[in-house]
Amino acid sequence: MDIGQPFQLTKIPQLLIDSMKRCWDANPDQRPTTSELFDHFNNNLVFIPTPIDILNPKESAVFKRLSESEIYNQIKECDRLNSTNSSTSPEIQIHPSAIYTSRPLNLKNLPKPKNSNENLIKETVEIRWPNLKFMNQVLIVMTVPAEYSEQAYAIMRDCAYKAGLISTGNSEKLQFSTEPEAAAIHCMTVLKEHFLTDVGMNFLIVDCGGGIVDLTT
Repeated sequence: MDIGQPFQLTKIPQLLIDSMKRCWDANPDQRPTTSELFDHFNNNLVFIPTPIDILNPKESAVFKRLSESEIYNQIKECDRLNSTNSSTSPEIQIHPSAIYTSRPLNLKNLPKPKNSNENLIKETVEIRWPNLKFMNQVLIVMTVPAEYSEQAYAIMRDCAYKAGLISTGNSEKLQFSTEPEAAAIHCMTVLKEHFLTDVGMNFLIVDCGGGIVDLTT
């Protein structure tokens, strides 16, 4: 799908533009590898002075090479053009729903506080399915962050055992699913609504949390 390339509000060096365009190539085989990018930047864009160079910039071979480099000249020209065109830059339109503004909340009709019920999950299941044996017939699936370690999984399992949700610490009635997996499973139930039912179609799931964005393809 051709969605175009990001628009450019300011002038940037052509060497960087060329690198970005290669990374945006529609054919993945034409995109540069990390090694190629490293060599390109290291040879054309990176100049690392030593303390001696900094103390004696006029005699420094590094600064001399930098001042004669193509990237240096392009940066100087871009700075000149950007400062000249700053007053004529296109105005960016911001969607009114893109910014959230806090507002007063009505706290007068809140329910009265009550203590949590330690057996709420078990009691709710048993009320709905009276003949169900919770410990033997209920499979509990907990979602966890994708970056959870084995130690974190063990802590979650221990908490579930102490909460009375499983009969033993190593019970198979408790399984874990990462949050990206859970989001993908949910999205599979609404594929028809987004016309994604054809075999071989690809789609991307963007799960935006409080501080982490999970991308699943």
